Amino acid sequence: MFVFFILFTSSFVALDAFCPVLCNCTIKDFIACSGTSIRDIAALSIPSDVTYVYIGHTEATELTNTSFQETPITVRLFLEGNHFSFIESGVFQKFPLLKSLKLSNNNIRSLPPGIFHRLFHLEQLILERNAISDLDPYIFQNLTDLEQLMLNRNMLRQLPAGLLDHLVNLQILYLSRNKLGSLPKYIFNSLFKLKSLTLYENRLSELTSGMFDNLTELQELHLYANAIETVDKETFYNLPKLNVLTLHRNGIKTLPEGLFLYLPSLTKLTIYGNPLTELPSVLFCKMENLTNLWLYRTNLMTIPNFVFSNLTDLKLLVLTQNQKLQSLPKDAFSGLSKLQELALHSNSLEFLVEGLFQDLQQLQTLSLYSNKLKDLPENLFHPLINLENAYLNKSELMTLPGTFFKSLTKLKKVRLDGNQLQPPVMIDIQCFKSLSPG
Repeated sequence: MFVFFILFTSSFVALDAFCPVLCNCTIKDFIACSGTSIRDIAALSIPSDVTYVYIGHTEATELTNTSFQETPITVRLFLEGNHFSFIESGVFQKFPLLKSLKLSNNNIRSLPPGIFHRLFHLEQLILERNAISDLDPYIFQNLTDLEQLMLNRNMLRQLPAGLLDHLVNLQILYLSRNKLGSLPKYIFNSLFKLKSLTLYENRLSELTSGMFDNLTELQELHLYANAIETVDKETFYNLPKLNVLTLHRNGIKTLPEGLFLYLPSLTKLTIYGNPLTELPSVLFCKMENLTNLWLYRTNLMTIPNFVFSNLTDLKLLVLTQNQKLQSLPKDAFSGLSKLQELALHSNSLEFLVEGLFQDLQQLQTLSLYSNKLKDLPENLFHPLINLENAYLNKSELMTLPGTFFKSLTKLKKVRLDGNQLQPPVMIDIQCFKSLSPG
């Protein structure tokens, strides 16, 4: 017992003795150092026998070739929330087995050539939230095992051609929130395994054919909040596994014919917030997984017949806040047999043709408020046998046929307030479960 106590005590003292001041070593193989009193990383004397090193939220401003000793077993090195602005090219050569390197939220403006050349096993590189404005074209050339590269929230204005050519195992690439105005034509051509690409909140002005051609494994593509005005017809032709495509808040006025014809796996598509003036008659392929489509804040005056007819599983369609949308053709919603909610409010619709809702037998909620309708055809709502909620308030209605809601046995709520309905208004409500006029 006495011998065991001596051995245990000696082990504890030895462990505690090797833990640097201002660091925490309570977890096995892990060291965490933080605090504003840390100004020199080398002075910490990080031990060489830890697998995970965290140094964050210090006042240190530089990483030099002497900041660390040889650390042959370290696989994760997190250096986030510091003030690093100067980094020497050999600082990471002492981490031969490193798999994850995080340098986010520092003051890094540039990276020296060759800084990552010895990190042959690196799988994750996080450089987000810095001020990096340019990159050496060969800086990633030895990172053939890299799976995640995060360069978002920097100051990048361009990417050099060939920058990503060697990242053949990359699966996640974040380039959002930079200042990219254009991209080299073949910048993504080697990324055969890429699954997620974010380019939102940049300054891209066009999407060209071939830009994404080799990304056959891509599942998410985020392009919203750029300055995109033109999209080539073949931009998305080779993305068979794409689930999510976000194009909202750009400057797109027209969409080319058949733009989304080769995206059968889409579950989410956003094109709202663009100054669209028209839609082509053929736009979508059969998308069995797309259930929601948002198309608001555009300059559309109408939409073509049958434009949504391939979206047979759509459950929510939002066509709102289109100030120039004045009319809809009879077959605008043809084929939407599973649609449950249709939002047409806050437009400038002046009339709705009879038969417009003929295919919408599963519709439960219809919002038409804040339009300029004046009156409506007597049989307009008759096909809507499952309708539960109807919002017709503030639509400038002056008359409404007495049998307008006839046969709608599931109707629960109607809003008619804010109109100019002239008495007497005869509405048969005997079949209603409840009626809410306001």
